[in-house]
Amino acid sequence: LMPSFERHKDKLEAKCDTFEFFMSVSSDFVAHFLDVLCASGDVPISRSQWERDAERDLELRREQQQQTNQFRAWTGTRSTSLDNESIPTSVDLVVRPDCLDDVIALAIALCSVGPSYATFFWSKTHEEIHEIMSEVLVPSRALRKLQHQLETDKSLLPVYVSFLAALALAPAIADGTESGASIVNRLLQSDGDASQVNWFSLMNAIRWYARELSPGSETVTKSTSESSASSPGLPGRPSTAYYYGAEDSGAEGSTGYSSQHASSSSSPTSSKAKEMGETNTNILLSHLEVIATVASESSAARSVLVSTVLPVTGQEGDDPFLTVLFLLSIAPLTPLLRGAVFSTIASLLKVDGAHQEERKIIEEQAMKGWKLLDTCNVLPISLLDQYESLPQGAAQVAEGLAFPPSSISLVSKETKGAWLPPERMYGIIFEMEQIESRSGQYPSTEGFLQLLTSLFVAAGSPADLGQGVRSRPGCTPYLEYVTNFVLARALDTKKDGVPLPFRAPSDKYRLVSRGLEVIETVLVRYTVPPPASTSPVPLLVDEKKNQQSATSQVSHVFGLSTLVEKIAIAPNERDAQEARFDYRDSSVVRVAPGRTQDSPEKPATDLQFPGGAPPVPRAKSPGFTVLVELLSSSIGPLLNALVTVLTDDRVARGIRHVCGLEEYKTHISEALFGQIPPTVGSARAKSSDTSHISPQALLQPLLPQLEAFALNRDDAVCWRETSIILALRLLCAASAREESFSKSVSAGRTLLKIIPVLRFNRRSLLPASGIVVRNVQVSRLAELLFSFGRSAIHSNAYIEPFPAVIQYVHCDASTISHDGDIASPAVALIYYASHTLGTNEGIRALVGSHGAGISRFAKVMGKRLSRSAMLSASQVDSDIASLILDSILSTFRGRCAREASISHVILGLPFMVSGGNWAPGTYENAFQHAASMGVTRDCFDAILGCLSSLEFLTDSHSSYLATKCFEIMYRLTEATGDNSASERRIRYAANMLRSNHFWSINLMLFLADHTSGTESLLRLASSITPEYRPKGIENCLQCIAWLLKSVSSELLALDHHYDGSTSGQRCQLLSLLFSSPYRLLMNVLVSMPISDDRNDYLGQEGMPSREALEMSRVAMSGAPEVVEGYTCINKSKLAQLCSSSSSLKEQMLWANGWNAWISWDCAASHLSVAILYLVESAMISIHPSAGVGTRAGYSVGAFELHLPVDMMKEILSRLVAEGSPKMDGRLSPNVSDTLSRIVLLLSKQLASYKAAADVPSISTESSHIAICRLLVQAVVSSSFVDQGRQLQHHEKLRTATFGLALSIAMKSDAEVNVDELDGEFLEASISLGRLATSASSTSRFEATGVTDRARATHIAQIAFASVLDLYRTEENLSIVPLLSAPAEPGVGRTVIQSIASLIAN
Repeated sequence: LMPSFERHKDKLEAKCDTFEFFMSVSSDFVAHFLDVLCASGDVPISRSQWERDAERDLELRREQQQQTNQFRAWTGTRSTSLDNESIPTSVDLVVRPDCLDDVIALAIALCSVGPSYATFFWSKTHEEIHEIMSEVLVPSRALRKLQHQLETDKSLLPVYVSFLAALALAPAIADGTESGASIVNRLLQSDGDASQVNWFSLMNAIRWYARELSPGSETVTKSTSESSASSPGLPGRPSTAYYYGAEDSGAEGSTGYSSQHASSSSSPTSSKAKEMGETNTNILLSHLEVIATVASESSAARSVLVSTVLPVTGQEGDDPFLTVLFLLSIAPLTPLLRGAVFSTIASLLKVDGAHQEERKIIEEQAMKGWKLLDTCNVLPISLLDQYESLPQGAAQVAEGLAFPPSSISLVSKETKGAWLPPERMYGIIFEMEQIESRSGQYPSTEGFLQLLTSLFVAAGSPADLGQGVRSRPGCTPYLEYVTNFVLARALDTKKDGVPLPFRAPSDKYRLVSRGLEVIETVLVRYTVPPPASTSPVPLLVDEKKNQQSATSQVSHVFGLSTLVEKIAIAPNERDAQEARFDYRDSSVVRVAPGRTQDSPEKPATDLQFPGGAPPVPRAKSPGFTVLVELLSSSIGPLLNALVTVLTDDRVARGIRHVCGLEEYKTHISEALFGQIPPTVGSARAKSSDTSHISPQALLQPLLPQLEAFALNRDDAVCWRETSIILALRLLCAASAREESFSKSVSAGRTLLKIIPVLRFNRRSLLPASGIVVRNVQVSRLAELLFSFGRSAIHSNAYIEPFPAVIQYVHCDASTISHDGDIASPAVALIYYASHTLGTNEGIRALVGSHGAGISRFAKVMGKRLSRSAMLSASQVDSDIASLILDSILSTFRGRCAREASISHVILGLPFMVSGGNWAPGTYENAFQHAASMGVTRDCFDAILGCLSSLEFLTDSHSSYLATKCFEIMYRLTEATGDNSASERRIRYAANMLRSNHFWSINLMLFLADHTSGTESLLRLASSITPEYRPKGIENCLQCIAWLLKSVSSELLALDHHYDGSTSGQRCQLLSLLFSSPYRLLMNVLVSMPISDDRNDYLGQEGMPSREALEMSRVAMSGAPEVVEGYTCINKSKLAQLCSSSSSLKEQMLWANGWNAWISWDCAASHLSVAILYLVESAMISIHPSAGVGTRAGYSVGAFELHLPVDMMKEILSRLVAEGSPKMDGRLSPNVSDTLSRIVLLLSKQLASYKAAADVPSISTESSHIAICRLLVQAVVSSSFVDQGRQLQHHEKLRTATFGLALSIAMKSDAEVNVDELDGEFLEASISLGRLATSASSTSRFEATGVTDRARATHIAQIAFASVLDLYRTEENLSIVPLLSAPAEPGVGRTVIQSIASLIAN
């Protein structure tokens, strides 16, 4: 059933994944089935017990038949047909019922699909953890029953151990609770009685297998002899036959151990080849699996297991467990077993999730692992090295891999397609080409690649590896093995031989992925040193700085933080220091007999060798080698392999169809008929015919699968996607380093050369010159990919890598994580290419030669933007959506809209072709049609689709993306003005938005209160108190601000380009803004936030020092005109500057509060500016003297004429609060300053209305007096300062602005009496007089006008002049108190004296 479940996986857009549903139901059913069996006591017998019972029954039948025949012969009775019945000679396995082994194997298979399914096979209970009741995992009834059965039936050992390995996959249910791996580790740590299964018994059994299979391996371990009197697997077991059913090489088709096999087992000192039987294979695999699984999931168990030392009974010395595993890896094992050993070592050497102490232990063991691997001679470096090995080195390495008879029998003398001759001395290469290729599966090679990955991660690339053995020490040979052999053979990049056979697509892409993992591990940890760095002491400091600059450079190039973290990892200090030797051609020391090596590098002329041996060039580091392979001007084999990975299976139906269909057929065939592995007999016969195989051979037990369980071992789609992810990341990592790498390579005086360590040819086939040497000449990766085409390798096809990359921007991936991991580097490469190659060349490279390349590119980018925006809870998708939107904004923010760019292409603007998605009349109501059909043609469609989702606008993970989408709409409508081609393209956007009523729909969505009683989004956002404001709520204000600014531009555009077709849109917008029942503009003024909430965000304690704040401040991200003057705190920098760990938490809380307040205040300020824009545009549109209302069909009613009065009332009422004498400290400075400008604008509008002869009276006397009274209060409140403090510049400008508005309002209505202003008019006049006669009033006019600092004074002078005129005209108003008031508080000089001084100057 499982292949069928996998086949019917849903797409990512589906809300419910049917595969997960089927697997959850199946796991739950099997777990309950196991529990019922154990509770009822009706547990099936084991497979071994059934076979013994069946064999005993056959013996009884044969004995009974023999006695019957003897009796009839003695009595002379004739025998019947029943007496001559044919009795089978062996047990018929076809009739075997489901045994306990099979039921547990089914549970193991379900657990192996994913960690969540393993949870079903644990029991759950509640325990108090940290004073909180939490649900925890405990051993299930089935596990306890199986452990009890093991005491009486030892054949269940591999079943029990494999079940433990499967259970170890279960994650912890809640924080602070144990995971499945931790519980299994705790269960196996107990000593228990003599028959208990624990870590010691499992590792001791593995050591026993290693010694029995590898006699005489003194090179690897000193302790090789062990008494075989008893088995170490389960203490107390009387015979070793249980652990090792050693079979003679002539035993064909044996399915288990027997007493005959046990008695004929070879001793450890025997040189006779041995063959593992089925029973021992299962035991060894289960032991390796539980160690590998628990080590992978638990760093605590990993650090203990890898450093375990096994004592030797009755002898001196001990056996490190890591050494035991390496000894086992070169024993005569099948590829499956050898791959399991390699994978187990790789799991033990993983550093992921390890704490500092655990990581230190693992790294030390990894360094030993490198030495053990080199000593084991798994890769025959000495046979492939371009230089001869040192004479004394042969005795320091093992003979290499050994192979069992079943593997050797598969080797053919025909070497067609093989790169190397079929000789065992070629080790892992021989096994891959001659043994694994026969079945099309490569478990041993895959395990070896996993081991290399773990070693490179944990221990780096030790440059002295193989020193004293090889002429050119280092880890580079292992990397060259991956790049020049494994990938080349798997992908058939040479095209000059027989392709490597694969059983199914999963086998191919799994092998490719394992190889790419090794290369990625090396490259992302390689940092290019600065050019010409020679001093070793300061180099380390420079290297760390270089790492930071490299990371920032990667971030600058790609703009994706999640991608940067994966392609730029700091190297260890040793590798960073060794990297400087890569950029000079030097020789290594060849240590002659009797000499010691004092330095890792000396000039070759300083050495004296016997016989005049020539100097040997130093091997370049693995990281340098990878960069040369990827950036070489001659297109190296690695770049060729990556392009092959990306351009393979390019079909319209996608990866799932190509790989999944073929894999599904393989799955179904194996599920119905079972796998038929070659037996020893069929292998010897060199025959692939399996028709003679008995039905019993079809019943193979479900062996444990030692694999990374996040990916199904046979899931071709997942492995294909993994290979694509790794290929894309490698290209990104190389492109991020290409600039610094090119500088360092070119800094030398001579041209660098690279001499590969290995050549994968027989030495007799080498050319006469013998040594392969290449010059290091690098080019930009984008140029290499663009020029990648017809070459000596690809002579029959033209390959375009960038169009292949584009298809991965939006592909139907199998999982959400794979979807983002594929799209992230693909999008990064697209923008890298466009920036590197330039606009025209970049777009031409991206779209390729396909006729519909541009439209396809726009469609793919639009779909990716739409998907990532909706999945913005994922950091990867959030980064992708931000990068696409930011790239569009960077074009239009910089006023580069007139130049064709990639932003024009992905928005659907016509580029290099006529028409495009935006041509007038091409798509009438296209967006509405596209939305109804679910079609996305470009990024503009995607943006509109996102903005139509209320969840996208309000969700904390996506609301910041919504602000960018609204800003794009504003930039498109803002950038109109001339008749150039680019401006006409942008004007199409406005037309499309109008045709779909975009502005009116969003105005209603954000600003209108609904009839159901639901408040508007603005009112909801503004009403929440600071302590309860959710994260990202300020983005709602930013969206409204950009929307209002866009509507402002839209109104101006409709007035400027007026025609009959736009009258309806204009009338609709004006009605929504000003007319009943909506009055949206008044709603904004009523609901907008104006308070200064900094004290609610910032606590009294925890404020960092001034120096720390200055050093940790960073500019706020966003539109330059919006965020100007706002700075946030970089918390990571602040944490580094914090001197006390005890105050760090408080400082982080203070920084969080600061950033939250700054974001909110910036959004509120931006909203006030947007209101200013809209009021200005609206007043122009409805000004009665312009005649616009009549022309547009929009009637200017009484409410619209009263609008300036009502708006001024609302604004001033909110600014002037009762009981509060001052504005600052209560109101946001930026918001109040902008509102003062709005008040001034409205006062001018009010005056212009009164001046119009044909306009009726728009305000009553009482309302006008109320406005003047509020303006007087605003002047007083704005100019109020505490004692000892001077007015700041923005306070002066705000006060002067209110004063000018007051003078305009009082002049516009002669009936206003100063006596009706509650006596505050004098105080307001004094404030204006002080501003008008302040010291800055003497500043000169600049050539371009008034300086910014003097602007407030000049505005105040205009207002004060009007006030003086009012005093002159008012009979009952005395000017003496005004002129005799002090010019400044506490200063003897009066206002009249300041006026005189001003006039004199």
